[in-house]
Amino acid sequence: MINICTCRADTEYIIGLGDVVRIDFVGARYMTANFTIDNNGFISLPKYGKYYIENKSINVAENELTKLYLKSLVNPEIKVFLIKSYKDEQNGQNKEFTDKLEIIKTHY
Repeated sequence: MINICTCRADTEYIIGLGDVVRIDFVGARYMTANFTIDNNGFISLPKYGKYYIENKSINVAENELTKLYLKSLVNPEIKVFLIKSYKDEQNGQNKEFTDKLEIIKTHY
C-alpha cells in the first residue's frame, strides 16, 4: 500500500531520501513539477540546478526555495507538498511481509 498525499497538513514533516515532493511555483506554473529526492538528498530544480532538500521540513524547504528564486522570479510564491513518503511505503511493505510471515508461522 502506498500513501499518496497532496496535502499540506504536516508542514513539519522531515523530507527524506526517496520521498516525492511537488514544488508548486505559483507565479510560474510551467516550472511546477514532482521531484524525487535522490540517494544523496538532492533534487534538480529548473533554473537553479541541484538543491539539497533531505532532512529539511516542508516549511524550511519552502522558505529556502523562495529566497533562492528571488533573483530569477518576480515575487516568488513557492509551495511544497509531500506526494509520496518513502518511509510510509517501506513501513507498509514491512508490515505486509511480517503479516505474511505470521500466517506462515501459524500453519507450521
